[in-house]
Amino acid sequence: METFTADQVRAVGYMLEPLKCIFCGSLEVVFLQYVDGGSGYCEECGEWQ
Repeated sequence: METFTADQVRAVGYMLEPLKCIFCGSLEVVFLQYVDGGSGYCEECGEWQ
């Protein structure tokens, strides 16, 4: 299965799924388009990306 990062979502300008955390590898990443121009938040490790 192909996964994507928050950086890839920002680069293309539309949502790609599933998102993968660049820190812990979890697929529990939520992309919030209104935070810092679009940021991903990992619900497992708590890191912003």
